[in-house]
Amino acid sequence: MTGVHRFRSVVALFAVALLGGSALVASDGINLTVSRGNVSVDQANLVSSGNLAVIRQQVVGQSFTMGGAGTLKGIEIAPLRDTADATDTIFLDVFDASNTLLGTASLPAAGFPPGAGNTPGPLSSATNGPGYFDLLSLGITVNVGQPLSFRLRADFAPGVCSPTTHLCTSGRVGTSCFADFECEKACRAGASGNTYFGGTAVINGTPNSTLDLAFKVLLQATNSNDAVTLDWNGGNPNFTVYRSADPHSVVNTPNEIGTTANRRFVDVPPAGSLWFYRTTGPTVVDQSNLVSAGNFGVARTQHVGQSFTVGIGGILIGIEWAPQLGTAAASDVIFVDVYDAGNTLLGTGSITAAGFPPGNGVPAPLSLATTGPGYVDLSSLGITVDAGEVLSFVLRPDFTNDVKVCHAGLSTGGAYAAGQSIVNGVPSPSFDLAFKTFVRPEAR
Repeated sequence: MTGVHRFRSVVALFAVALLGGSALVASDGINLTVSRGNVSVDQANLVSSGNLAVIRQQVVGQSFTMGGAGTLKGIEIAPLRDTADATDTIFLDVFDASNTLLGTASLPAAGFPPGAGNTPGPLSSATNGPGYFDLLSLGITVNVGQPLSFRLRADFAPGVCSPTTHLCTSGRVGTSCFADFECEKACRAGASGNTYFGGTAVINGTPNSTLDLAFKVLLQATNSNDAVTLDWNGGNPNFTVYRSADPHSVVNTPNEIGTTANRRFVDVPPAGSLWFYRTTGPTVVDQSNLVSAGNFGVARTQHVGQSFTVGIGGILIGIEWAPQLGTAAASDVIFVDVYDAGNTLLGTGSITAAGFPPGNGVPAPLSLATTGPGYVDLSSLGITVDAGEVLSFVLRPDFTNDVKVCHAGLSTGGAYAAGQSIVNGVPSPSFDLAFKTFVRPEAR
């Protein structure tokens, strides 16, 4: 979650953001970046049909013409790693029309997709990928119609081939060779034919009118200081965006400010408050053990449960188990207590036994696609979870005597590898409950 304070304009980004910068807030479901200002894609050529090599002897780039005014937020290319090492650095230099250097950004090659002769995947207009260079800290201001260019260069060591061992001793160290050029490292940038009409590819400083790089330019618009742009990746559409002055209750229906199928959202918050943002995706099944082989009795004197390990960060929305009615009455209430790894109670949900299937046998398998009569809604509790966190739930009936019992489906131990059943507070590794957990991925 990121807080933004606005008094006439956005004057601070709290959490991990600095004034004028951006904040990256990571959870395993959705990674959210909050930027001051209205950020949009100004120029783009998204689809590659081939690629150009970036080597010591070849600097490739692209000229483009700005469509709006403001500050350059970033430039993205479509990279392939080829023979570059993860620790190699790729630089992006930005020039004006007279070839004056305006600023430089860099990226390690570690995140570049592998490949050399293949065509990079298309860039997305909604999210940024591994070839994104953040330029906002350079403060490069631009105007409508202004011609600019960028060039890619690498810090590769010169290729050297040993004439005695025929192995590369510099560059692609250890690779078989007969000449120095075979030891030269390379990465690649996606390219297309002449598909962008506001500029051309530039190779070693010379324009090439038959080619364009795959690229996009992000612009933070002029006079947009009252705006806040949210960008994120991960999760699945549709997304819901929330804003609140209370960091403890951001994800609440009254705080919803919009939904989108894209991964960018621009907000102009009211003045005078410190605002906190969260972005959530649709609820997903996170952990599950679907098939029962028998059942546990759930009684006033026997509370059964299950530990589990969270796989997706977000909000715990619900838990489903596989019930059978047994001798319980339809009006009886079954409580579901949720605990953290230290056995601290995080919250309690409940359902009545009215919908439980009759009997005392083997419950039907749970379904990944639908919820059944054992689903317990926990969304109002606001239990936030992180990937790798160990939680547990316990079934606790409100029976008024020791005769009543309902039943919870179970399987033999090991069917669910990231937890175990619990009987009256004692872990029971011989069994696992049949269950599902539901998480709404979010960035906080």
